[in-house]
This record gives sequence, C-alpha cells and structure tokens, in this order.
Amino acid sequence: MTEQRKLKIIVLGESGVGKTSLLVRYKDGTYRESYKYTNLDLLTKTIRINNTSIHLEMWDTAGFEKCRTYVRGYFRDSHGVLLIYDVTNMTTFNTLESWLSDLRKENETAVVLIVGNKNDDPDRKSVNRKVVKGYAESKDMEYMETSAKTGDNVNEVFDTLIRRILGIPLDDNTDSSNADSGHCSDAEEAISNNRKVYKLPPIVPLRDEGIIKLSAQTDKLRKDDDFCC
Repeated sequence: MTEQRKLKIIVLGESGVGKTSLLVRYKDGTYRESYKYTNLDLLTKTIRINNTSIHLEMWDTAGFEKCRTYVRGYFRDSHGVLLIYDVTNMTTFNTLESWLSDLRKENETAVVLIVGNKNDDPDRKSVNRKVVKGYAESKDMEYMETSAKTGDNVNEVFDTLIRRILGIPLDDNTDSSNADSGHCSDAEEAISNNRKVYKLPPIVPLRDEGIIKLSAQTDKLRKDDDFCC
C-alpha cells in the first residue's frame, strides 16, 4: 500500500535571486528570464520516494520581499525552507541572516537548506563558497549551489530538502521519481490562470488531494490603494 504525505515548502530570499525561476524549473522543467508577480503563489508537484507518494505544496514569496509582516504568516506550518541567494550578488547573501531570523520567530523546526542560485556564470561569481559553507555549518544547515537557468543541480536541491524533512539519509539509494502525469490538475490550473491564494493543511499523512482556499485577504490588500506592509 502506498503511503501518502503532504509537505509544505517555502522559498525565501531577496528580490531577483531566482526564487520563482527555481520553483518553475523544478515543477515544469522550464525557464523564463522574468515573471510578473501579483499574489503569493502556490506551485504543486507530486513525487514518489519508494512506496511513499509525496504531494509538495511550494510557496513562492517573490514580490513580497519588502512585505515580510504579511509573509511571516506562511512560515508557521512550513516543513522545509529554501533560503536562496544569488552567487553573483554578495548583498543577497548578507541578508540571509535576517530572513532566517524572521523564519525562526515563527517556526523553529522547519528544515532549512541554503541555496546559491545562478552558478552558471563562474566569471560573475562574487560570493565565496567557503564563506557560505562556514555560515551554513555555524547554523547546522546544508548548502548547495544550483542554476535555475540551466537546470544544474535543481532536482538535487529539492531532493535533499525533502529527504531531510522525511529523515531519509542522503546516501540511502531509495528511488525518487516524478509522479505527476505531466498535466495540470484543476487546482493547479486555477492557480496558474487566476493566481488565487491557497492554504496548506497541517502536517499529517495525506488524506485527500483537496486544497483549502484561504479567505481573500491578499486580494483585498492588493485592491486597496493604500496597501502597506
């Protein structure tokens, strides 16, 4: 019998580090240079590790970097976090501590993986790997580099985070595979077309495939001409 689980993953980091690009590359295997942001977006993907079907709900915080007060509400029930910086921009690395501090105020148990994106151009790289590795070790976290543009190491980043959440050793030769059919579900299509906001159920074994719709708080804020964070 196949066990079913549902995991919530959230991506954090400064504007322009490639949060959306990384999620889209992992979900669809595609890449675009730019994206238009309206509301906090949810991308879903189902994978299989051995006999466990894992439904991933991945929250994209792009566009809300300066509105952390609102975004913090999404930290609380996250199982895993990708803390992303741009390897060509030292400032984006220096702000990781602030993002981590905000996260830990709301969620002390989420597994965090530090990710350096945009490693496809070595000549532009400005963040020393030893510095990042030292920081990651000081926080008892892991660190990886990837490129959403080329797809290099993207699957490995998510696989590492998921295995850490589930407590599966990285050297365990378990089978990881994409269980999606290649077609968007009705819920995914609604998210893509209408960019509505959904809320993840609590961390429990998956009992259904439904996605619970939040009240239209974000839409209300966005429609308010005096929207302020």
